Amino acid sequence: MLSRNPLEALIRLGENPRHLRKIKKLLRAELKPIGVVGEILFDRIWSSYLRCLLIARVEAHLFMPVDRGDSGRMPELKEMELPTLVYPVPGAPIYGFSDDLMKNLETALRYDAHYAREFYRAVGLLIALRSGGVTGLFDCL
Repeated sequence: MLSRNPLEALIRLGENPRHLRKIKKLLRAELKPIGVVGEILFDRIWSSYLRCLLIARVEAHLFMPVDRGDSGRMPELKEMELPTLVYPVPGAPIYGFSDDLMKNLETALRYDAHYAREFYRAVGLLIALRSGGVTGLFDCL
């Protein structure tokens, strides 16, 4: 199962397993996978979703200040509907981020973009399978 390792990693990082199971149950009810191929596609979808959650955590940690006494000057990545960069005071100047931070953010964004595409690609294949059977899946491919 593709989703096993990302799920275990998220739980180790403090995510609520009950909340994750609820999301998985709702997603399964929405997509209604059929057969073995449907289950494989659903696992691909779930795995991609979990990996996107993991990369959101990585992004949040990239913005944590190394020196806790400096936290008032650093922007913070807040978990909202989407991860959102928040500056500590209104009108704060745009901070010059280090090259290492920018390199890590670029890597995180590429990783996130890849798994977001995989999520939607697998959703499309699963919907094609569900609505048109194997013929629908072949047409989609």
